Amino acid sequence: MNIKQKIKHLVLMFLILFSFSKGAINHEIIFKNGSLEHGYIGKITHDSVNIVLKTNKTISFLLDSILYIHNTKGKLFYIDPEINNFFKKATGRGGFIRTIKNDTIYYKELQNQLFMYNPKVVYKNVSDGLRKEIELRDIRSVYIDNSIAELAVKKGALIGLGITSVIFLSNYRAIKEFFNFSKVFRTGVIAYRQGVGFIPLTSVSYVIYDYFRGYREIIINPLDVKN
Repeated sequence: MNIKQKIKHLVLMFLILFSFSKGAINHEIIFKNGSLEHGYIGKITHDSVNIVLKTNKTISFLLDSILYIHNTKGKLFYIDPEINNFFKKATGRGGFIRTIKNDTIYYKELQNQLFMYNPKVVYKNVSDGLRKEIELRDIRSVYIDNSIAELAVKKGALIGLGITSVIFLSNYRAIKEFFNFSKVFRTGVIAYRQGVGFIPLTSVSYVIYDYFRGYREIIINPLDVKN
């Protein structure tokens, strides 16, 4: 476990102990398969969590199987890294939110990513443009619209640029060859011509790939009905 992970889990344990000092707080664990458990967090490690059920039975779960853990007040104690990564990608883009009550909220911009200790999604509503919030536990899923294609274009261009650069550098066997300016100019012109055709091709290819296989939706709460 690296230093960053150790600090993270020390903070988590402190929050758990603080919660117990304020009284009995029930924790809800939302799993990726759609199930949930209620109990108390006994211990969190870098890859697992121990839950004490109301029957005083302790069960251990892998963090990889969990979407998030929150208490009765909605505060997060753990969130799947994929959710954070998704919101970083979705920030500033449009799409829609599906709630646990099967309502659909269309947004034109997500204004910030989801933070561990602020379990709300902030967005600008399409209908009136006003800034609104929705709690994480009220969201079933979030979908990003086609504005995400901008990232696909950038990634495709970088891939094309990288391949073109590798082809250009493969013409040289030693550093001293870079001082042969006629060769540098000649291979540079060839690389430029290749790049002019190759970079747009990889950009378009990546956009097509992203459209069919891209990661545009995240399931926050697999449960259709919240009790």
